[in-house]
Amino acid sequence: MRKLSFNGKRVIAGIGFLISLFCLGNYLLDFHIFGRFNKEILIASVILNVLYLHYFGPTLRELQDHRDNNKRSQSRS
Repeated sequence: MRKLSFNGKRVIAGIGFLISLFCLGNYLLDFHIFGRFNKEILIASVILNVLYLHYFGPTLRELQDHRDNNKRSQSRS
């Protein structure tokens, strides 16, 4: 299986964040899209995001390397 790139990990984390944000809005604004399971689905989405970021998300080292590469490419231009 191919390893995800730094940007791929960021995209997946962003999608998870948007899902959690949607669930939070659904819960706080009482839309009841998920019926009586609004709070449980909100909690599950946040837990899944935290677990993803902990185990599979971009590491601090990857973030530093990405920033260093961007600075180098900008200074060459």
